Amino acid sequence: MNNKIKAVSAADILSYVPHTLGFQPKDSIVLVTLTGPLLGATLRMDAPTPGSDVRSFAQTLTSFVCKDEAADATLFIVYSDENTLSGARPHADLIDALREELETAGMPIRDGWIVTTGGWANYRCEPGCEVPDCTGWQDTSLIENSIVSAEMIYRGSNPGTTEHAPAPEFSSSTSNADTIDLLTGNYMVADPVDFTTEPMLAARHAFDAAIGNGGEPDEPEALELCAAFQIKPVRDRLMADIIDTSDDETVFGKVVIGLAETAPDWERVDAAERLLVHLLRFAPGVYRAPLLTGLGWINWYKGKGTPAGLYTDKALAADPGYRLAELLRKFYNMGILPRPALNKETAYKH
Repeated sequence: MNNKIKAVSAADILSYVPHTLGFQPKDSIVLVTLTGPLLGATLRMDAPTPGSDVRSFAQTLTSFVCKDEAADATLFIVYSDENTLSGARPHADLIDALREELETAGMPIRDGWIVTTGGWANYRCEPGCEVPDCTGWQDTSLIENSIVSAEMIYRGSNPGTTEHAPAPEFSSSTSNADTIDLLTGNYMVADPVDFTTEPMLAARHAFDAAIGNGGEPDEPEALELCAAFQIKPVRDRLMADIIDTSDDETVFGKVVIGLAETAPDWERVDAAERLLVHLLRFAPGVYRAPLLTGLGWINWYKGKGTPAGLYTDKALAADPGYRLAELLRKFYNMGILPRPALNKETAYKH
């Protein structure tokens, strides 16, 4: 099956972005890298607030997209309903700075658009403009009904209207906290990198079985897994198992920090994500933090920075100071991307 998407029009490109991100951007700046005519990585950031240092903002965006080493050009999209007093396009100063930074980095801007609630246009388009092939202001229905949008929906993509980081509220017995505390005793390990001890193997086998069975275990099994995730070495091993089940300590370490050298089984990753979301229903309070952190890490591996950050924020809300969440948030904020996300052959296919 040919998994490549061919975009032949601006509407195609604009329809591709929400499917790639998983939601419809608002008040955002989006960059899409290009390698020749092929669409590459998609980066979204909240639009800068008034008074922000647009040069610094442009440099940050440029540093992120330059991680796509195969790319040789860039597209940009401004999502905004802002009206400027001068009639100029929103964030014009930022786009000017961004154009300079990307040109210097060898990834010049090839084109750009503005998208509002009511329509879209080429960013440079103004009444009476002479932008080549400019068609003026267009209705959003052209985006929604584009060939690429239809193809993505056919493949199962259905972007939401907002950033998507589902985290069901705790909806089980009030005694679950005590039960989880009791069950953690089953998963205590002396050596954090001995992956063959009985507690470690028990957790790994249960986790693997739950993933293989569709990701919705019953309450007793769910509580066992919630307990296993409370033990840091076991948590780390289970997270790594989502991507690579190798017992090699070096491979394990690389996987945890995003340096997996093999292509993930993305169907397995999706199933693990569904499982962790399901487990949240059984985990109260601070017991949610490792599950939410794991969900952020999964989305990071998928190249979905916004949900990754949202999940990490939720983890820290559940347990302020949760160490792994704090560490991973630094990774996300620095624009560090996992190795599979940097290679079109191994990256998650939305």
